[in-house]
Amino acid sequence: MYLPNFNYHQPNTLSEAFALLDANYSIAPMAGGTDLLVEIKQGHREFEDIV
Repeated sequence: MYLPNFNYHQPNTLSEAFALLDANYSIAPMAGGTDLLVEIKQGHREFEDIV
């Protein structure tokens, strides 16, 4: 299985991260990412952007 295309954002501060998360409903925070990426690959979740 392959990951679909998504935009990956790498904010430098927590304020930048929160601003991205607040401005977009199709965005997910990734901390480690193992569970999130597996769920995306399996089609259980879909996001346009990941922080």
